[in-house]
Amino acid sequence: GECGGGGGSHKRALWKWTCSAVARQTAASAGAGARHEAAVYGVFAGDLRAMLGACEGDWESSAWANFRALLDIRVDAAVEGRDPGQPGPVLLDEDDDGGGGVRGGG
Repeated sequence: GECGGGGGSHKRALWKWTCSAVARQTAASAGAGARHEAAVYGVFAGDLRAMLGACEGDWESSAWANFRALLDIRVDAAVEGRDPGQPGPVLLDEDDDGGGGVRGGG
């Protein structure tokens, strides 16, 4: 299966990176509902910035988005077989370092 063989964390990282990139592209479009579509991709990616774009100042939605992002971090740790308290790979994009990609935490 897809989860066997130890490649799951790499596939998950690629999936999350792709969803985050689509969320950014979608949020940048001027189409009706773009921020809500971007938020859906943000949920898939654990991308808090994309999720918060659809919260419209609603504290309950913002709280849900924050906790959802935290849960995603914990799931990533479990998939990678590390202690959730230890830093893991950090998703970087052009807003962070200009290079994009995933780098190892440490």
